[in-house]
Amino acid sequence: MVKHWIVLAVWALSSGVEPSKCNAGRVGPFVTQRCHGSAIAFCSTNGISGETHSTKTGGIENRSCRRRNSSQKRVGGVLILPGSHFAASCNARESSGVALEGSAGGGDRNSLSTKHWRQFRPKTLKDFNKKLHMHAKRGEAKDAETLLEKMHTLHSSGKLADPPDIISYGSVMDALARCKDDDAAERAESLSTRLITYAELGGTTQPNLHFFNALLNCYAERGNAEGAEQLLDEMHQLQSVGNLVGGPPDAVSYATTIKALGNSNMKNRIAVEHAEHILHEFEDEDNARLNCQTYVALLRLYAKWGLGDEAEKLLQRMHDMDDLGYLEDGPPNIIAYTAALNAWVRSKDRKAASRAEALFRRMEEGGENSGSIRPDVIAYNTLLRCYAERGMAHEAELLLMRMERLYASGKLRSSAGGKGRGKNRGFRGNGPDRISYTTVLTALAKSDDAYAPDRAVALLDQMRQLHAEGRGNMMPDVVTHACVIRCALKGQDHRQVSPFEQAVLLKKLQIEEWPFRDQSPLPWD
Repeated sequence: MVKHWIVLAVWALSSGVEPSKCNAGRVGPFVTQRCHGSAIAFCSTNGISGETHSTKTGGIENRSCRRRNSSQKRVGGVLILPGSHFAASCNARESSGVALEGSAGGGDRNSLSTKHWRQFRPKTLKDFNKKLHMHAKRGEAKDAETLLEKMHTLHSSGKLADPPDIISYGSVMDALARCKDDDAAERAESLSTRLITYAELGGTTQPNLHFFNALLNCYAERGNAEGAEQLLDEMHQLQSVGNLVGGPPDAVSYATTIKALGNSNMKNRIAVEHAEHILHEFEDEDNARLNCQTYVALLRLYAKWGLGDEAEKLLQRMHDMDDLGYLEDGPPNIIAYTAALNAWVRSKDRKAASRAEALFRRMEEGGENSGSIRPDVIAYNTLLRCYAERGMAHEAELLLMRMERLYASGKLRSSAGGKGRGKNRGFRGNGPDRISYTTVLTALAKSDDAYAPDRAVALLDQMRQLHAEGRGNMMPDVVTHACVIRCALKGQDHRQVSPFEQAVLLKKLQIEEWPFRDQSPLPWD
């Protein structure tokens, strides 16, 4: 107790605050302090730290700590809270000052950061663009549109020196592309028309390539293939007369247009023909900067319709283009190969499983040389799904065992490895996860193996054990439980199981709740 009050006295004297003006409360080994509305939590140095749970007794706020977020800082046994004088004075000592709860209320780090940026009052064009960018990242289109109108109003009244620029309009367009509003495409078209009209009337803000690509993405997210193809043609027309700032349509433009075709309601063959024509058009352009992104968009379209042969042919074409030096980012990467593998998963070909295995072996052999296409967790899960779709339980179990061995030896490439799959790239990360195990359980449920129920229970127990050992991505979910129960029912319709039988089965499997509702969560139902 004396130690805590010594810390309080030293802080109070150093900050010029009289100890008599500080209210202290204590919960167990923890002391909390509030001085002039600034909150500081003093925790004992016994290693306990964590989330705050506040209680008020007689105007004194008490906080206890359980598990501390990684963003919180401890300085000499003191847990720093935002809004405190001591937090500000500790910035020089690399204390973040962002921790549990501020004097204005509680919340986690994300809610605090959201609260702070929402309270941010921009004064310059640069500040407004920062706030527009935050709205765009969150898909808050209406807030972005409102802020854009406010910028125009402030500029016309002389309170904002510079009018909204192309960065401002681009951020609003990004927000419209990411939002879920039904009329987002119409609002995006209206915004585009408005900007083009301003430019024709002599405005300084000209629509550029990024702006049009954002509009293309807005079409693509909603499957408006016709609008995307028409816009791509308009971009070419603008480029031909020199009115497209930022250069001609690029790989992003073409890839996004193909994405729109993939998300549309077009018949598969018509969508594929349009997409192939768009890719050929891009390849035939002078000085076209080709990369894997556009080809991957077409590969994903092939995968959607299970066109395995076409996907493998396109992979080979990418290799040929790379040999000729036409691909800027090198040969097909892990994303391209996984997309082609997924095409075989959805294929109706009787030899689809063997073709998928052959492609997977190519990935392994190629990965031994460069590592860029070495299968990662996503690729392994894709092959597992190929087995599960066909009830090949034995093959799925063997592949899962192989994944565990590779993970234990540090040779399994995590799903974050490879270009475009996260910031952390490498070969030691997340191993086989809940998706891997649930996919194998799906294969067992669809197989005719007489021992499938026992093996399903063994896999469920293994998942629980791995989760208890710290594999956070291994917690069984409702689909996992549904697969295990389907195995236990041995072909019986789960809708015909009586409540008594359900209770007996749930107790046996140690599952709390019957996973089936009006609609089964199983992927094949």
